Amino acid sequence: MSKSNDTVNSKGIKEITELVEGIEAVAVPVAKALADGTVNTADLAHLLDLVKSHQKLIEAVKGLDEIIPEAKDIDTLEAVALVQKLYATANKIKAATK
Repeated sequence: MSKSNDTVNSKGIKEITELVEGIEAVAVPVAKALADGTVNTADLAHLLDLVKSHQKLIEAVKGLDEIIPEAKDIDTLEAVALVQKLYATANKIKAATK
């Protein structure tokens, strides 16, 4: 498949990917903390993981204004990559609840 002008001029999915990573950075530690149905001192390690991932959270919200333009400009390859990222993130969150 050759690159079209649309692919060359594509905005990419950097900001969308960073948002998904930010959601993962929050959701996985929270899911681990809530996995047993209670939150107690044993869950502090999971919450510390959340604090350690603050840079991902900053990157996730830094480019929020670019997400809509990126989403409007997604090509097929970017859509596939984004679906793969979302699927992997969902699996990590699901695994954290066990």
